[in-house]
Amino acid sequence: MEKLANSEKGTVVDVLVDCPSAIDEIPGILSGEGYTVNTTQVADGEYRIRAEK
Repeated sequence: MEKLANSEKGTVVDVLVDCPSAIDEIPGILSGEGYTVNTTQVADGEYRIRAEK
């Protein structure tokens, strides 16, 4: 995430998670760093958190 903090506008990062607490915690962290965040369920119990700068 440190490298991404200095990335250019238009950078997109996908984080795949299967931990329910990650669905709550990661978007908040990324939003706090200035990313636009979208969470999508991709399978039963699996989610993609997409962060765009």
